[in-house]
Amino acid sequence: MMEHTQLRGQVPARFFELPNLQTVVLKGNRLNGTLEIGPRFSNQLKTIDLQYNSITGFNDRGRTYKFDIILVGNPVCQETETTSTYCKLPPSNSWPLYSTPSKICLPVSCSSDQIISPTCRCAHPYTGTLLFRGLFFSDFEKSAPYEFLEQSLMQFFQSHQLPVASVSLNDPRKDSFEYLLLDLSVFPDGQDSFNRTGISMIAFGFSNQTFKPPKQLFGPYVFIGDEYEHFSDEPANTKKSSIAIKIGAAVGASVLFLLLVLSGIYAYRHKRAEKATKESNPFGRGRVANK
Repeated sequence: MMEHTQLRGQVPARFFELPNLQTVVLKGNRLNGTLEIGPRFSNQLKTIDLQYNSITGFNDRGRTYKFDIILVGNPVCQETETTSTYCKLPPSNSWPLYSTPSKICLPVSCSSDQIISPTCRCAHPYTGTLLFRGLFFSDFEKSAPYEFLEQSLMQFFQSHQLPVASVSLNDPRKDSFEYLLLDLSVFPDGQDSFNRTGISMIAFGFSNQTFKPPKQLFGPYVFIGDEYEHFSDEPANTKKSSIAIKIGAAVGASVLFLLLVLSGIYAYRHKRAEKATKESNPFGRGRVANK
């Protein structure tokens, strides 16, 4: 794949003769001239995607090709009466679904915030999205590439002694840049949640590219991890303690307020009692009068 890289000139027919060539994606460049595929093209070809270039013609030599040829956005497809299949996008729903198969599990009841793993355990997985900028296969109908990726992930986790029991890949799809997106779930080993160290080590393995996907199938990648909220080393009663502290503080404040009110009432009554005593004491009034 070499998209939007300012490639110029005409694509030589001999380019398509490379024996292991499966997918050609050269969108958004400055390729021009007439496209010719030639008679000796690779028998593994699945897609030739040359959208949005400056190709003015296509010499198909009267052949019918079994692979997709996409020339949308080129001058050859800008004629008003063009109805050729290469001037139309393939159906968008042609991307096959894939989900890591699970073992045959007995009925398991997981809590609402847990997910059942491929090994039939309820857990809080670490989830995220794998984004691959390059692919070296085009037969997306087969599950083998995803299975190889799963095996590679587990070998990596086990070789680095990370607490991972299983992984799950789901929902392969392409974004607007034609990059492959895969949802990844990583399930903890021996417990239903990861601790902070486990999450950090897994994320670090992706961020510094220690994990290498099968190079014969997948190119450069990025892992976009989701926020993890179920750490096993976080005290389970943190929220309860916080609530108890808040309730205790509220009760304490109420008691203090009540004591202050009672103290005020007592002081007020005591002061009135003293005043009444002085007013009823004739000796007290006399001393005041003599002054």
